[in-house]
Amino acid sequence: MSPLRQMLLSAALLAVAAAGLASISESVRGLLARIGIDASPLALASVQPPAPQERRPRPARVVMAEVTEDRAATTLRTIGTARAARSVALQPRAAGVLTEIGFRPGDRVRAGQVLAALDREAEEIALARAELAREAAAEDVARLTALAGRNATAQVNLEAARRALRRAELDMREARLALERRLVRAPFDGVVGLSGVEVGDHLRPDTVIGMLDDRSRLRIELAVPERLAALVVPGQPVTAETVARPGASFRGSIAAIDSRVDPKSRVLRVEAEIANDDDLLRPGLSFTVTLRFPGERLPSLPDLAIQWRAEGAYVWAVRDDVARIVPVEIVERRDGRALVRGAIAPGERVVTEGVHRLRPGARVADAPDPGA
Repeated sequence: MSPLRQMLLSAALLAVAAAGLASISESVRGLLARIGIDASPLALASVQPPAPQERRPRPARVVMAEVTEDRAATTLRTIGTARAARSVALQPRAAGVLTEIGFRPGDRVRAGQVLAALDREAEEIALARAELAREAAAEDVARLTALAGRNATAQVNLEAARRALRRAELDMREARLALERRLVRAPFDGVVGLSGVEVGDHLRPDTVIGMLDDRSRLRIELAVPERLAALVVPGQPVTAETVARPGASFRGSIAAIDSRVDPKSRVLRVEAEIANDDDLLRPGLSFTVTLRFPGERLPSLPDLAIQWRAEGAYVWAVRDDVARIVPVEIVERRDGRALVRGAIAPGERVVTEGVHRLRPGARVADAPDPGA
């Protein structure tokens, strides 16, 4: 029992006892008067216990955070298939018998490297004949030029020799080109795949010797719904994931956008590009690609401020140092914060720790942040 209550109880008991004694005899009243207690009926009737003092509850100590503003994102997750940044089917430019294969499947090759060769004896002979004809024509021009300098031949003969030299040079270039067409060279740096031909096979210009892929970057073909078609821009960041690399995430960007929306499927074809410097990915893999588009601006608050009840999510908003329940709708969660809709505005404060101490209308005060 508190001292105040003890004092009140003692005073009441003393008053009652004094009233009882005073009603018995005048001698007792006199005795009480000598010890300083007024025991007259009027004084005893006026004895009242002191009124208790009203105690104001202490404010609850809580940790609060300020509401900020952020832009919500419309997220599109779509599946696409990867292909090499550059890919080509290796084919001969002429018909003939395959005499040489200059690679093994999986080899990295350089641009210009000879990957296959056809029989070329006839072309080598034709080139040698063209070179001889060019040498003879050049000698004729030199001889006639010397004669023309001594006026020993007609100018028309010299001009004819010069034209013959030019024809011989063109024939030699043509022979070299025919010989070069018997070779299959890599058009760019890349990796060669499996080959379906063997030395001795007769090849035609449409025969595929193998595939060459530039896997340093991969292109992922995507389909964007027409409602978002106007929001896609070149260079827009994307994030790609594949079951071939569980837990890994690959960042890239939009590299190409089609010029029109497909009228049948109502989608816009786009291509995203991701780097493959470590050569961990392969063309043909399926990817789940995430694109984010800017949305409306909404209040942003810590995830810790979100509370739940039967009606849904809510937060404890602090207004004029008083806690109030404000229902909210969670639009997006991102990096430990939630974007919400509700009667909450940027700049207001919400309770993040100590919510178990709160009741609607409770007074609150800042508590020291344990993380500070």
